[in-house]
Amino acid sequence: MKIDATELVSHYSKDVQGNKGQKMFDRILLDVPCSSDGRINLSDDRTHKWYSPEKSSSKSLLQYELLEQARKMLKDDGVLVYSTCSVNRTENEEVIQKFLKNHLEFHLLPCPVTADYTLLDNMNRWYPSLMMEGFFVVVLAKS
Repeated sequence: MKIDATELVSHYSKDVQGNKGQKMFDRILLDVPCSSDGRINLSDDRTHKWYSPEKSSSKSLLQYELLEQARKMLKDDGVLVYSTCSVNRTENEEVIQKFLKNHLEFHLLPCPVTADYTLLDNMNRWYPSLMMEGFFVVVLAKS
């Protein structure tokens, strides 16, 4: 299928699909586009020349919109996993906190994998290391 992820809800809710906007999924994995700052290696100039705070800010707007679209497709009692390959607050905690403030039917669950660094409220961040790139993960449950 060649459509933008932000168009999925309108695509699947068309009467042609026969679901008339029904919530369709028990589980959603939302690995959003991000600034990829979790991939930066300070000893390698090639990995951080493309990064800018403006890029992070614009990605956070898209990330929130994708969360909103996924919310519309998630069944009650469903689970949504949100992840980025970013380690900054703009694309992670701030997006999730805004989402939770606007959607009281969602709450955070513990992440089933032990993080190198677990933030408050079950938000999880792995910092870049020799073993892997950095990333962020939360598990959102819908009541």
